[in-house]
Amino acid sequence: MRLGIAEVGIEINGRDGAWFVEAARTIEHVGFDSVWVPQRIVSRSLGDDPHPYGADRDVANMRRHGAFDSIASLAAAAAVTSRIRLGTYVDLTALRHPFITAQQVATVDQLSNGRVNFGMGSGWYEDEFTLLGSDFADRGPRVTEYLQLIKALWTTDTTTFHGNFIDVERAVVGPKPVQLPHPPILVGGNSPATLSRIVAAGDGWLGYGIGPDEIARIMERLREKMAAAGRDPDAASVTIGWRMPGGGVDMTPDEIDRDHWKAAAEFTAGCAAIGVDEVIFTTRLPPDGYADHLGGFADTVGLDGYH
Repeated sequence: MRLGIAEVGIEINGRDGAWFVEAARTIEHVGFDSVWVPQRIVSRSLGDDPHPYGADRDVANMRRHGAFDSIASLAAAAAVTSRIRLGTYVDLTALRHPFITAQQVATVDQLSNGRVNFGMGSGWYEDEFTLLGSDFADRGPRVTEYLQLIKALWTTDTTTFHGNFIDVERAVVGPKPVQLPHPPILVGGNSPATLSRIVAAGDGWLGYGIGPDEIARIMERLREKMAAAGRDPDAASVTIGWRMPGGGVDMTPDEIDRDHWKAAAEFTAGCAAIGVDEVIFTTRLPPDGYADHLGGFADTVGLDGYH
């Protein structure tokens, strides 16, 4: 089973661009398999919408400071690493034109020599859609159509596509990805719509914020849906996220609770037992002493034992 780290650039608590680049190097050096970044384009400065997966502390800081662009962050990480996978967790695919998404992700795949995982989702934050002039209500069918077009742009030299939202003849978008037929498409979320989207156009499930028992139930439903659609029921990969309880980008060294690390180790063992392919940890460890903290966390979750 692979283990990854989710990080984010928010210019607070020393998390500037130089820190993010060094963090990517550190994540690879410590031995993790991947680094993942979220996407947040714009937030309202006021508001108290709760995050569906408990990231309220990070959301509050994003409202005050914004966040680094996900694709640019992965490009920077690609330049200073050579082995780890680079993932979006998740790309808000309905909020950008699919021509732009296809080009940006393929460019990072080129820059990294084929190390990109395209994690995507429909989004939860309605204000962001409103501020960008996008319809929150139709984000589900829109993201499914955009995903189908992105796949076509990655795999055909000249793309003709007729959908409900986009109709295009003979479009050419480059570069093409290094990975063939394209970077893995991992669909984020825990809902029935997520599973349907995986079956229709995805390569794997990118779940978050649930325990091994529920993960196992969703995995079984996914296998059933894959088989019913004529796809190999074991073809979809399973990647699951774990968030440090109470943590956020403004965490200080004094707030580190190693009991939470032990809980992460138990979660990881539970995921390994049911056949999860990768666990991603949102640790939000403080920049002060980051390498030492991350090394200690790696030892606690048994990183070496999963390789």
